[in-house]
Amino acid sequence: MNNERYVRLPEVVIRELELRAETAAFRRNEYLLTAGQRCNKIWFLKKGLVRKFHLDEGREVTSWIHCEDDIFTSLESYARKSPSVEYLQACEDTEVIGISRENSQMLARRKGSLSIWTDR
Repeated sequence: MNNERYVRLPEVVIRELELRAETAAFRRNEYLLTAGQRCNKIWFLKKGLVRKFHLDEGREVTSWIHCEDDIFTSLESYARKSPSVEYLQACEDTEVIGISRENSQMLARRKGSLSIWTDR
């Protein structure tokens, strides 16, 4: 992961992220998240496109198209730990790096880890 393009991280943080983040691939039209699932990840979009949408009286309503280098999640579901009303769908073959809520919170709590740069 070439993160220095975005932010310079201490080596200890990079090692922790590499241990706890996971790379995943999704084929075109495959879902990362469907309505009713609890979203417990934040993703970085390494390659591809992801569409965020919800259903309104059976009609798909696109709220966002995430492009490469975007960070995304289903925010309400993630923050409230509630079932999502949104869908996250790959628009083309897509590669993401995801970190679970548990791992991101653990990193934030650890002295000398993510809190070094997230608390500034």
